[in-house]
Amino acid sequence: VNLNHAVSFNIGRETNTYSRIRTTSPHRRNVYYFRNKQSFKTTAKTNPFRVLPLKNEQDNLVEQAEGTNDLYEVTDDSISNIHSDAVALPDNVTKIGNALLLIVSFGWALYTILKVDEGMTRGWTQQEIMMRIPIDNWRTYEYNLHESPIETKTFINVIIYLLGDWLSQTIFQNKNALDFDASRTFKNGFIGLCFGPLVHEYYEFSDRILPLDVDINRLYKIVMDQTIYLSVKCSIYIIAVGLLSGSTLQESIDNVKNRIKNVMLTAWSFWPLVHCVTYTVIPAR
Repeated sequence: VNLNHAVSFNIGRETNTYSRIRTTSPHRRNVYYFRNKQSFKTTAKTNPFRVLPLKNEQDNLVEQAEGTNDLYEVTDDSISNIHSDAVALPDNVTKIGNALLLIVSFGWALYTILKVDEGMTRGWTQQEIMMRIPIDNWRTYEYNLHESPIETKTFINVIIYLLGDWLSQTIFQNKNALDFDASRTFKNGFIGLCFGPLVHEYYEFSDRILPLDVDINRLYKIVMDQTIYLSVKCSIYIIAVGLLSGSTLQESIDNVKNRIKNVMLTAWSFWPLVHCVTYTVIPAR
């Protein structure tokens, strides 16, 4: 709960003496338990802390909460009697942590790119070094792709998922580059790690049954990608995101049923054109 602004709560379900309160945040579906059976608002603008939840939303936790005293008690002006396991972090501390994370990540990437010829540049001019950087980075990529195709593609997949999630939380929503949920980004990267080998094997299979030396197979590949492959991959992704966010398997499956149609329609407005390029210009490897 971010107390920098007024936050309203709606009672979602009640037990004997406890209320199950859900925040209105679009990103989290965490449940908090309170002693008072009522709806209320908190306007504690003087307390700029984010209080992390003790429990995720699971139906059986409502019954487990009955008879316990280690619960939140919220008034109009304060939050008191917080369980000792709850963590309170100033919002600017989160941003500092995110800033350090970005600095380390992009710094490491830049260092790796610039130092590709380390140990070989003795006697080279600065201009020669700069001219060799893009060429030798590409050669390094080609070598790794040949020697370790699954590991290389998986590594790239993880970077794409991490970068994509960070951009979706910040730039694409016109937010500050530091205003993102790092745990969600890492979860997305983990999904990319799991998808990497599977995607590699799919395209190997696709090349075997639809070799590109037959021109019409390019069209068949696009159709297969945008039907069977897209629907299966997106469904697994939505379920994985739900499970990692604390949702049950059934809730995640229901989410797939509600979202998969719009996801497919959105993909069809973009990816077929991209595949026209990838299946004609980019080598299969």
